[in-house]
Amino acid sequence: YQIRIMKKTTILSAMFVAIAFVGASCSFSSAAIDEITITDKVDETTQEAIGSKTTLFSDAGTIYASAKVKNAPPDTVVKGLWYLNDDLLGEKEVTVEGTRWIGFRITKALFTAGEYRFRAEISGADRSQETTFTVQASEADAQELTPTTLPETDENANIQTPTDQSELPATDSQY
Repeated sequence: YQIRIMKKTTILSAMFVAIAFVGASCSFSSAAIDEITITDKVDETTQEAIGSKTTLFSDAGTIYASAKVKNAPPDTVVKGLWYLNDDLLGEKEVTVEGTRWIGFRITKALFTAGEYRFRAEISGADRSQETTFTVQASEADAQELTPTTLPETDENANIQTPTDQSELPATDSQY
């Protein structure tokens, strides 16, 4: 009877050691993305959003995503991903610790009008959060894109095209 008890005790001890070993090799992070705010301005010091936007204009220049990370242990990696529809536009990784705001940004001379998405992921954890926003053509862009036609008159039938390149008006070739 004593041999059985010793065997059971030995087996239980071995199981506890195995569980402790497996538990020690796994790391659990309590880090989480608490919120994400899309904006056109952030506080330079804290990276917290100044205001919140769900719609921005194509000539915004820079769009920011402020993500609040909570309880991040040292060397936690947060990845920010920017999408237009389902196409990845860019991504950036930032190493953080503690509870703080992280500022991500995407800069373009002119954003394509459409549905955008920003996603923040904590590396090595199944924790992420995303938000969507819309970019609309700015008023100036809308006016530039509005097709115009000349009225049909005999005067317009005689339009001549310059043959010498120096006679052509200067154009902005950045698109």
